Amino acid sequence: MKASASTKFALRSLWRNPRRTVLSVAGIGVGVAICLVVSGFMEGGMAQFFDAVAECGAGHARIVPAGWLERRDRGLRLADWRADLDVARATPGVRAATPRARVRALLAFGNRIAGVEIVGVAPETEPAAFRFVRKENMKPEDYLDPADRGLAVIGGALAERLDVEAGDKVLVTVAGRNGDIRSEMLTVKGLVEVGVDDIETAICQVTIPDIERLTGIEGAGEIAVMAGDSNRVEEIAGVISSGIARGDSVVTWRDILPGVSIAMGSKAGYANMIAGICVFVVMLGIVSAQITAVLERRREFGVLTALGMKSRQVVKLIVVEAVVLGLAGAAFGLALGMPGLWYVATEGFDISSVYGTTDFAFAGIQIDAVWRADMGLWVIPTALVVGLGSTILASVYPAWLVSRLDPAATLRVAG
Repeated sequence: MKASASTKFALRSLWRNPRRTVLSVAGIGVGVAICLVVSGFMEGGMAQFFDAVAECGAGHARIVPAGWLERRDRGLRLADWRADLDVARATPGVRAATPRARVRALLAFGNRIAGVEIVGVAPETEPAAFRFVRKENMKPEDYLDPADRGLAVIGGALAERLDVEAGDKVLVTVAGRNGDIRSEMLTVKGLVEVGVDDIETAICQVTIPDIERLTGIEGAGEIAVMAGDSNRVEEIAGVISSGIARGDSVVTWRDILPGVSIAMGSKAGYANMIAGICVFVVMLGIVSAQITAVLERRREFGVLTALGMKSRQVVKLIVVEAVVLGLAGAAFGLALGMPGLWYVATEGFDISSVYGTTDFAFAGIQIDAVWRADMGLWVIPTALVVGLGSTILASVYPAWLVSRLDPAATLRVAG
């Protein structure tokens, strides 16, 4: 018997028992739909979290002086920060790059004192990289201008701790280049209102020239790089590292925040585990259906074998049936899962309804309460992999059973 004949017989067999075929396709489709929604939700949530980490100060990647990752010394400066900045901005896939310089300081107003990290920034580009100084958290006119000198922007909770408001002068004390103590008065230009005290108490920004004057150390200590696509961070970091000044290096947010990276790795593993469970459940259902079908059709397989169909052709028949079921199940899963995935991708899912709070902030990172799924062309190969993979794997054991049937014994039992 020709191979094409066994294929045609397999297709005909599926139509002979439409109820079983429909139930099998439905089971596969439900598993595929669940896998797509879960994967889309987790991928979208992960990408949203990566962006939140980057926009809360870490950057997707960061150009730093050599040795910074080991020492975390705020006094280190880039070898040629202007050239590095030009390289970063010219790199494809980079949507923003901004220089910064940091120093630990004490702010004092009257008898109130607060320790804080002052960040020197380029006001024209900082809002593209630091979400808390955008217009939703403060008035644009209250933020720094490139020409500002002696002015600072601080968080609302920090202002409350010091009992100051916009227009007040605070005493800033820092350690200079040689360890000498330097003090200067800064005027509070504006307040950042985020709604999270831990974040607001850590915000204090001035212009880079003010940091240079305060510390006596010239230049920028880092350049925060924001990627247009968080999935391309490693690629973008590699391109930048090949063009920056000698003595400078590129690190990613995973290097800067290793604890957060490990936590997110475990979350990704959890998402993969859920997807794996979906595939396993689908496979179990198909195995059960296939074994039942084989037992019901023993006489049929016995007759085919007695008429000359070889074992490999019988196995092919089972596999072809599984492939057809997998393709149909994948198509049904796409039709079933895409509306839900599209809704979560466009409207989002408010996780505050699950956790009972809208305050999702830790380690200086504020996460949006509304998560949006990721939806793209990846859903098609994913549906095919889940649908076909589960059914083909599920057909292995039934095919093995069929290949071991004894035609004579099968016909005697069936008769």
